[in-house]
Amino acid sequence: MNLSKLLSSRQSLIEQTRLANMAYAYVTLKRLAAVFRRAGLVGPVQVQQPNEMEERYWATLTPLACSQSVADEHFSEDDVAALADAISFITGVTPLDITFRIENLDEEFIAPLAVALEHAGVSLEEVPDDASDSSRSWLSSE
Repeated sequence: MNLSKLLSSRQSLIEQTRLANMAYAYVTLKRLAAVFRRAGLVGPVQVQQPNEMEERYWATLTPLACSQSVADEHFSEDDVAALADAISFITGVTPLDITFRIENLDEEFIAPLAVALEHAGVSLEEVPDDASDSSRSWLSSE
């Protein structure tokens, strides 16, 4: 591939990357929403990305209406990081520090992603459970 051909396809590649990131965020949040349901977690939670300025070196999921041990039992560090990163991607807020009700995860984050993906012509067929388990390198800046 030569340089001019690559540059001419730049805008298309950026759009495909954005759609791939949206799709990854969608399947990640769908998978984690199922974990929240199985765990019986409801109520407000605080989700934070790492922030060195606040001496927080990893993502956190803090239930505000139930025991932290329930969240710790059902969510790995990678799950929490994926949750924080997906919501950060959707909201455009970095570093993320957000509080929301778990039962609103679908209407606040998943449903708008589904609408945007469908509007872009993406079919939302069922995806394998491991589709969101690949590397977190999907967090592209464009």
